[in-house]
Amino acid sequence: MQKKRITAAVLIGLLVACDSPETLVNRGKQAVERKDYEAAIEVLATASERSPNDIAIRLLLADAYRLAGHWQDARREYVGVLSKTPLDHPVRLKLAKIAMDMHDPESALSHINQVLDAEPHHPDALFLKATVLIGKDPNKAILILSDLLKTNPDNELAILALSKAYQQSGLLDKAINTLEVGLKNAPEFEAFKEGLADLYLASHRAFDAEKLLLTMIGRKYDEISYYKKLARLQMNQKKTDQAEKTYKMAVEAMPENIFAKLTYVDFLVDNISVDKGMTELKNFLESIPQASILELRLAELLIQQNKGEEAISLLNQIIDSEKLNFDGVSARLMLSKYWLKSDEADKYQKAQALLKPLLSTYPNNLSALELMGEIRVMEKRIGDAEVLFEKASSMNPNDVQLLKKLAQVQIQNGEHDKAKATLSKAKALAPNDKTVADNLQALTNNSASGNPKNLN
Repeated sequence: MQKKRITAAVLIGLLVACDSPETLVNRGKQAVERKDYEAAIEVLATASERSPNDIAIRLLLADAYRLAGHWQDARREYVGVLSKTPLDHPVRLKLAKIAMDMHDPESALSHINQVLDAEPHHPDALFLKATVLIGKDPNKAILILSDLLKTNPDNELAILALSKAYQQSGLLDKAINTLEVGLKNAPEFEAFKEGLADLYLASHRAFDAEKLLLTMIGRKYDEISYYKKLARLQMNQKKTDQAEKTYKMAVEAMPENIFAKLTYVDFLVDNISVDKGMTELKNFLESIPQASILELRLAELLIQQNKGEEAISLLNQIIDSEKLNFDGVSARLMLSKYWLKSDEADKYQKAQALLKPLLSTYPNNLSALELMGEIRVMEKRIGDAEVLFEKASSMNPNDVQLLKKLAQVQIQNGEHDKAKATLSKAKALAPNDKTVADNLQALTNNSASGNPKNLN
């Protein structure tokens, strides 16, 4: 008699099916605490389905979506909460933050101003408004932040924002002075040091920048960004040897930090030679065998050097060992792209064999959706390609290249009104893109053909 195995996924599903909403909420909170946002979304969505009128659960689900970077889903849930509690200012400000994350300053300001209309001196709303205005009207942002600091002069985030506003207005000296004063009052606040180092670099105060960065490295030797800034300063001074020593120092200071090693390799590849970068990478792999992220970088360099067979072998090893975790997914995507660019007769089949299991497990993986869409275009399955590009574009609405791909298949499908709407979005994001403007004009003139210009 054949025994049936209960997989972990089935077991989890059975547990979720049996759990009460309260238990699911607790599990969701625990998942958020350990930063497993996808798991949190799964259990909180189930809890919300079982208790559709529970605003607190829906708010937790919205927060989990936001933390996972699923802006559209988060916005939908926040709007649902506001429909029942329209005067909930913290939720409306979360909607404003979502709009900021989606690079939609007008929507952000609309939500913020609704809060300020009801409560003109709301400090969080004023701070968010100033943050949005730094890129649109830095002088107005300076006024708002200056007023906030009169009430709370120790507000470190407001000090940082004020410095950015001064910098955006071209007032570098004021930006520097703001952070120097802030650093005197809060000498342990690392963000002041980081911002000040950037400003010293921007204002060509190399001595001050180097002195500050060395101090920062001495106090916090395990922060790779400090080494990168110091190396960038040295490169600006044409001191390539010194920059290389800085990256080596980072590797030696953080022997277990794989990203320090990757940063050093990238420096060598970009500034010394690909061969030297690959040599160091192979040396690192000897001391840390099966470090998938290093293997992925090596595979990428092998592909660039036209050493396809070595790259394929390495990527297949990663796929076999890492399955469908993060590095396994990255290996599948890299190998799929390699096959699609190859001259192999069965390249589409090979790429699909890698992508289908990935999309079965992660149906919202943007890169996989886009690659599968490209395969469908090559196979002349334009309708299927449109479905895939539409889904990817809904998840990443500010990707101009993705919008162009979607518009192209819409034109090929004869859906000129839909293509016009898609290209209008692309033009708003990239007003200087000539191919977008030309095809949009052609559609407006009702002269687009079934064989559009290449929009990619």
